Amino acid sequence: MRRTQIYLDEKADEQCRQRAAAEGRSASAVIREALDAYLARTPTTLEGNDPIRTMAGSLRGLPVDAAVEHDRDLYDQKATSGHRPRR
Repeated sequence: MRRTQIYLDEKADEQCRQRAAAEGRSASAVIREALDAYLARTPTTLEGNDPIRTMAGSLRGLPVDAAVEHDRDLYDQKATSGHRPRR
């Protein structure tokens, strides 16, 4: 295990200590358990291929109608306006 320090507001600290006392554990054990549960349910890397994240930061060369025709540009669907002008 590795030692670290965190800051808790007074309410969170009090609730953590109360829970720890009620369960007969340390506040550190309660915090570790809560952090483990959070990390287990929250992805730390991008899962899958998110087309919006792929496009992020690459605005040059996008069609001028990208806001209207985003399904076409993101998901290769047929354009609704019938044309694809470029900037």
